[in-house]
Amino acid sequence: HQSPAWPFDYTLSWQAAQQSFAVGAAVVVAGIGACVAAVVTIGGALRNRPRLGIAGLGAILASAAAATWLLAVPAYPTTYAAAPVSYTTDSIVRGASLYAQNCSACHGPHGRGDGPAALTLPIMPTDLAAHASGHRVGELFWWIAHGIPGTPMPGFTPRLSDAEIWDLVQFLRAQSDAEAATDLGNHVQPWRFAIVAPDFTFELA
Repeated sequence: HQSPAWPFDYTLSWQAAQQSFAVGAAVVVAGIGACVAAVVTIGGALRNRPRLGIAGLGAILASAAAATWLLAVPAYPTTYAAAPVSYTTDSIVRGASLYAQNCSACHGPHGRGDGPAALTLPIMPTDLAAHASGHRVGELFWWIAHGIPGTPMPGFTPRLSDAEIWDLVQFLRAQSDAEAATDLGNHVQPWRFAIVAPDFTFELA
């Protein structure tokens, strides 16, 4: 079935906190402030001091609003869409061919933003190998289909069908996961996105 469209222009994501130490620290401070305010609110209620309780409640709301603002990121109708194309080697191969034809001139053969046309652009293309796995597949679909305002990234609809764009997304996902796998250590890294192996098919002669 078709995934429902996200109706809002923004959503909440830990992405900003993961990419910026300052934002992450600010979110932690807001969380601590909310906890302290909760203690004040409970203390006001237990001591029958309504003004103290109201002040604490106001501080909780202010901390929550601050954290929400810090974690808000742009969203699109397809942000939470699930890929209708399975994550298979067949899809990845199709996506690789489409990437070579439509994307490598700017983003480079390995997605590092070093294609032959990159130096002619006012903004260097994104390093897809490093960053694609940090985004939802629905976000990648939207950017490929509709482009990114304020950047040289064009939209590929209707040049590419939805199915072809999803194949491209699966290829970018595999390419970025392969890049991430080269940096894996011998210990648990809870902040990293999970790396999932694609499904594959084979025939017996």
